[in-house]
Amino acid sequence: MSIAKDPVYALSSSRKDEHERLGRQSSMYEQFTRRLLARAGIEPGMRVLDVGCGAGDVSLLLSDLVGAEGSVVGVERDEKALATAHRRAIASGAANVEFVLGDFREVEFVDDSFDMLVGRLVLMYQGDPAEAVRAAARHVRSHGVVVFAEMCMRTGSVKPERFLVSWPPTPASEELSVWIDAAFSGQGTQPDMGMRLPETFAEAGLLPSPELDSEVVIAVGEDAISETVEFARSLLPRIVAAGAATEAEVDMPTLADRLRAGSGSVGRITFWPTMVGAFATKPEP
Repeated sequence: MSIAKDPVYALSSSRKDEHERLGRQSSMYEQFTRRLLARAGIEPGMRVLDVGCGAGDVSLLLSDLVGAEGSVVGVERDEKALATAHRRAIASGAANVEFVLGDFREVEFVDDSFDMLVGRLVLMYQGDPAEAVRAAARHVRSHGVVVFAEMCMRTGSVKPERFLVSWPPTPASEELSVWIDAAFSGQGTQPDMGMRLPETFAEAGLLPSPELDSEVVIAVGEDAISETVEFARSLLPRIVAAGAATEAEVDMPTLADRLRAGSGSVGRITFWPTMVGAFATKPEP
């Protein structure tokens, strides 16, 4: 399967500090992910496939949920991210997790009887999300479950045309929001993937559940500023490549102070994009 038409991953996936930032982001969505997986029917003893597993955040969560009687296989095509996942699994003592290097749409397994397929923030970077789900779901048994959580980059936002919204609006925060949106738009990322999950499942030949879940993460004060700055730092090459701003205009060394200016007594409040989770059942062939 060709992956040439996939959107470019906008962030600096192979950098160690990006893995650390993604780890903090994962913590923001841990309770949401646990809730979604519980609604989808995860149980101890299940065999689960985690696609686009990155540095292993979801894989390690799944390891805890399926317990020693279950098993988890994470698939990731970024070799450095996968090496981080290996190290983290060893450090945490997660003996029921293994990782495979490759594109999840193309990798093959001897035993295709996974009980559940899971992906988080994966389909938004696929050129054809339905085909990606169909390809991955071939490894799931009949009546098995497929679960994805994806962002709606604009849908539900305080300002629908913006990726990242913060309060109170200031020149620095508004400008940064425009740059971030331009960077993602320029890469062809699927901006409304979360809302498209049910129809994507149906197009992939699955039976979507009418149950959806969602979460909006809100950061306040210095947490809001630090996470926004680190996100912008990771995205900087794409901001520049999109022609949205130069490195001098973004001016990373002064960005935190510019975001603090005019934030009021409580500090800045940042709304991250809405996360939507959905699941579906694989029918009999």
